[in-house]
Amino acid sequence: MIDFDYAAQHLRGVSRLLIGRDDWREDMDFSTDGVFKSLWAIALTAPFSALGFIATEKAVRHSPDYTNTMFAKAPFSLLLVAELIGLVLFWGVSIALLAFTAKRIGASRHAAGAIVSFNWSQLLSSLVWAVPAAILVVTNQPEVLALAVLPVIILGLFLLWRVLRQGLAMTIGGAVSFIVMLMIFEVAFNSLLMNGAIWLYRLMS
Repeated sequence: MIDFDYAAQHLRGVSRLLIGRDDWREDMDFSTDGVFKSLWAIALTAPFSALGFIATEKAVRHSPDYTNTMFAKAPFSLLLVAELIGLVLFWGVSIALLAFTAKRIGASRHAAGAIVSFNWSQLLSSLVWAVPAAILVVTNQPEVLALAVLPVIILGLFLLWRVLRQGLAMTIGGAVSFIVMLMIFEVAFNSLLMNGAIWLYRLMS
């Protein structure tokens, strides 16, 4: 069962990490058990990820190029399932890359802390993104989401930067390289998954 108090404690720790407080580790459980418990962040993030995807589809509907988007090429339900599957798979890949990087730079002893921090930071980013997404779903005003996209992306990248710099003590160059690699991989991964879902739909239609 998900312990919401436990989750809130770690969100508080991640928030402290975000603003640069030195006591952020006090709210984080970096034990082996804490690593496994932090995987609950994936389940907690999934509903907010779905909400964001719903909001994105609503915003894209207002675009004159809607017919050329993926939303016009396959049922939304299929794309939503692909989005959630992609969330879980890419999250797993991200954790694996963190662990591999920690070993590569000789910081294996910090890997658990980096993974725990990363997992809960992803949940915090999704909570922030859920606010404009929910407003759009209720008001059907795509401008709300458009204005929020860049700040939310910046927040997510800054959180990842903090995790790498504080959690793994990576160099500036190493952190930048990791973030760029992860961004490129995420774009390619999502594109492959969505195109695969569209191809499957057309194959079975």
